Amino acid sequence: MPAETIHGDGMPIDVKILWGAGSEYVQVAAVHDEGTRSMLVVVNQWLEAAKMPPIDYAELPSKLVGSQFDGAMASYDGWHATFNERAKVNRMIAVLRRARDHAFGKDE
Repeated sequence: MPAETIHGDGMPIDVKILWGAGSEYVQVAAVHDEGTRSMLVVVNQWLEAAKMPPIDYAELPSKLVGSQFDGAMASYDGWHATFNERAKVNRMIAVLRRARDHAFGKDE
């Protein structure tokens, strides 16, 4: 599956564009190299606010032994949106062009 990554500025989040050659879909994702760990940081903030014990990422694999997740630590790299219609991809391109032009001015 072909893919290209556009690296974000000032944040550890990148945009990844994937497409299936001949399979008629385009996928756009906001990805993070340490997605699972980053998600746990947010979840732990919620748990601490709720006065509940946080999840220790280092201990998590050993706590999953004997469960349905034993040996298969959950992996999360970001949010993925899949577009199966050309018109939706064209609309996204048009919106990106409009946003670019408003933010940086039109190309001459």
